[in-house]
Amino acid sequence: MRAIEFFSGIGGFSFATRRFSDLEICAAWDNSAHVVEVYNKNHLSPAKQKNLDVIKMGDIDALEADLWWMSPPCAPYTRRGKQKHLNDHRTKSFLRLIEMASQLRPKYLLLENVAGFEFSRARGVLKNRMQGYQFWDGVLCPRVLFGLPNRRKRYYAILSRIDKEGEKALEICAPKALEKKRCSSFLGAQNRILVPNEVLKKYEKAMLIVDENADDLSCFTGAYAKSWVFSGSYLRSERGVEIFAPEDVGRLLGFPEDFVWPAQTTLRQKYKYLGNSLSIPMIEFLISEVLID
Repeated sequence: MRAIEFFSGIGGFSFATRRFSDLEICAAWDNSAHVVEVYNKNHLSPAKQKNLDVIKMGDIDALEADLWWMSPPCAPYTRRGKQKHLNDHRTKSFLRLIEMASQLRPKYLLLENVAGFEFSRARGVLKNRMQGYQFWDGVLCPRVLFGLPNRRKRYYAILSRIDKEGEKALEICAPKALEKKRCSSFLGAQNRILVPNEVLKKYEKAMLIVDENADDLSCFTGAYAKSWVFSGSYLRSERGVEIFAPEDVGRLLGFPEDFVWPAQTTLRQKYKYLGNSLSIPMIEFLISEVLID
């Protein structure tokens, strides 16, 4: 099975495919040159910078991909944003790709976005344009499904092309975790930075501070360590209150130990790219549902 990774980011989807020998990434595209550089530092199949607002149908058709993966910009739908939805210019590439998908008709289309997308007009466009597909969608969280200690509720959709009448209905059997994992299982970084005292004096009551035995961390966003509240948890240690290191956040998201950054990547960029990335165990779960006959 051949897959295209649209809005590839730093390659969360590609990492998730490592478990599946019969799934090949035939193309990965993202608008950001530096994000593409991070991707190519970690994956054998290179990503390319491409403006998905104006991508040509022939570029996609030539790849003969069975599966399209999409994680389009979430800013039009976030609670902290202006929620302009289809009036936001950042939806242009998503709408263009859905129009092309309705004509090229890949076997599968998988999508991830923020919780709240399920109420958007963009979701309506997705469902209405993709006629002849079985459609499943819902909001899932890795803490509920796998007992991982971080909350990361996200909207997911799976579309499966109907090739014959009476085809088995698309059913997603989401497990529920039997055991909760502790934060300590994902720690290992030696370079955590202390939260400045002046920040603690101002924001400590609003910050989500946990210890290493916690099993319920808040979602790490791209604004982590820039916006001190509602962007992730902080770790209380013998030294004081620490900022989780990018390595810690990466482990919580399921990134492998061999993940590396280009040398010039700043700390702010690392948090931004990880916050905009994926929960890899969640994507592995969705892929496994697609690949089950």
